[in-house]
Amino acid sequence: MDIETITPAAAEPVTLAEAKAHLRVDHGDEDGLIEALISAARADIETRTRHRFITQTVRLTMSGFPCRIRIPLWPVNSVIQVAYRDEADAEIVLDPGAYTLIKDRRPREVGPAYGHTWPIPRPHWNSVTMDVVVGHGDDGAAAPPDLIAAIKLTLGHLYENREDLVAGVTVQPLSRGAEALLTPHALHI
Repeated sequence: MDIETITPAAAEPVTLAEAKAHLRVDHGDEDGLIEALISAARADIETRTRHRFITQTVRLTMSGFPCRIRIPLWPVNSVIQVAYRDEADAEIVLDPGAYTLIKDRRPREVGPAYGHTWPIPRPHWNSVTMDVVVGHGDDGAAAPPDLIAAIKLTLGHLYENREDLVAGVTVQPLSRGAEALLTPHALHI
């Protein structure tokens, strides 16, 4: 399954002001760097947990219909459409009544509605697509606080350590660092 962002998030879950307060930076000389590091820290946490902090639309692309389509992201707000390519390579958008979002599972799944079956798509790697709205909201306020804290810890590490290796120092990880904050939120697929 391929995942492509169709409508990206409109903001970052941590604002520049929040990041600067966390980093104890009171000047504007490195605002561009800090904004880039916020994006990098957020992307790292999103990749490791499969969470999406800010509302966005993604497209899942598959080679066919499994019994149920497991959505490998969290949280799932809605399914916009499910489509497939038929034998003539025409795109057919399924009626929303033909499938259902199964909300009592984590990760969320989409399956045929009662009395329906999946159609037979053209045999090709990208024959089925599903557009899904994911994310905790329009800003970081609704995101889990421990995941926001993990972004800030990762941001702090990136800001303080601008190279991959630092010679001549001993490093001790925090006992409750970002890794520990991510564990309860990891989406196991």
